[in-house]
Amino acid sequence: MIKARQETQEEVKGHIYEDFNYASDLLQPWRPAGGTLADAATAIITSSTLNREAIKEMVYHAPDNRLTVGRVVCDENNQIMCPACWRDRGEEVLHINFEPAIYIDGNDKHQASEIVQGDVLAIPCSSHQCGHQFIICLGNQKGRIEIFTIINEGWIAEIFSE
Repeated sequence: MIKARQETQEEVKGHIYEDFNYASDLLQPWRPAGGTLADAATAIITSSTLNREAIKEMVYHAPDNRLTVGRVVCDENNQIMCPACWRDRGEEVLHINFEPAIYIDGNDKHQASEIVQGDVLAIPCSSHQCGHQFIICLGNQKGRIEIFTIINEGWIAEIFSE
């Protein structure tokens, strides 16, 4: 009969350490400043799922308990900051990445968004520094332009897990 060899506690710790280092190296480029490896994994998942249709759905369904609507926040040099970091901690996170803008036709019937009646120009944004995702929206409301942000607060993760 062959007896299975049991690893010592030190050998097991060594394997865990090797696996952790491998995951750390793999996730490091996505890791927000001061963030954890879990934050890096979240950034990878959300960046790969924030496609055109997801953005249109976010704009249409906001406000929602997982999609917070707020204002565009700028610093004294008129640079756009992360609205979630500003709201939660008063921090000025400026390393914002923009994706190509998406035009959403509202047909003056709230078909693009419940917030404005007309069309919406949606600019997806994210920050690898903090890991937040948000959309800057310019919406047409009866001859004037409303500017607002929509912050993803778990909406994408919930939709894609269904």
